[in-house]
Amino acid sequence: LSQQLSAQVETVAGPGGTLTAAGGGLAIPAGPGGGASSGRLEAGVRPEDVALFDQPGPGRSEGRFLLSEPMGHETIITLMSEDCRVVARGASDFQARADRPVFFSISPGRVLLFDIETNRRME
Repeated sequence: LSQQLSAQVETVAGPGGTLTAAGGGLAIPAGPGGGASSGRLEAGVRPEDVALFDQPGPGRSEGRFLLSEPMGHETIITLMSEDCRVVARGASDFQARADRPVFFSISPGRVLLFDIETNRRME
């Protein structure tokens, strides 16, 4: 299971740097191929590479809770952050409420970037 985060990108600062969406509201660590760039890119990330938190902190983005799917040994959580839908795997006892933000971070080096014009992965 993989998800695509599509955003107008302001900057991607070097391999392993940070991809910053227009407006600066969503910053995610760029994976391989994160060379300096700008324009319309898609970022692919797996739900197991998204960590969930109930408090803000360094490297964390804020999301709005949309959906929780208890799966027995884990819970699949769907959030909205800026204009991006983010899906994460949480612990089976993870609780989120619609009236409270959920904070998340994406594992560095686990994000793949794709050029929307060519559909090719950025190396």
